[in-house]
Amino acid sequence: MDIENRKYGPDSSEEELKTLRERVEILEEGILLFREVPVPSPFTIEYLISWADQLAAEWDSYTIVIDLTEASRPSAEERDSIRRVIGSLSRMNHLAIMTGGNILLNVAVRFIMSGIEGTKVTVHGTMEEALREAGCGEE
Repeated sequence: MDIENRKYGPDSSEEELKTLRERVEILEEGILLFREVPVPSPFTIEYLISWADQLAAEWDSYTIVIDLTEASRPSAEERDSIRRVIGSLSRMNHLAIMTGGNILLNVAVRFIMSGIEGTKVTVHGTMEEALREAGCGEE
């Protein structure tokens, strides 16, 4: 099943939830990749970040690389959800955000993440840069 260009909510089918969960994957120990949905909602933000935290349950700390290239602009309610959920992840020590070089998105991300304390937040134009900053591939 492909992700549709619509908001998903708590009434999503089990197949839709499985497809959403597939957007978060373990790249290597301590590093997750999170591909944001095209149309975020408070539900998908909370559901997917919670899923990421569950995947990282055995790690003392972890990094999430977020790919925002498919995502649309979040509403005020969604921005609040992002701040609240990201801010609650005590074991996440780095959030490497890939915007695809979109200048307006870079500014928006920095604005949204400005209130997050205790987590390193970096913004990158390419996935290669985000992965390098996240330490992916380093032994």
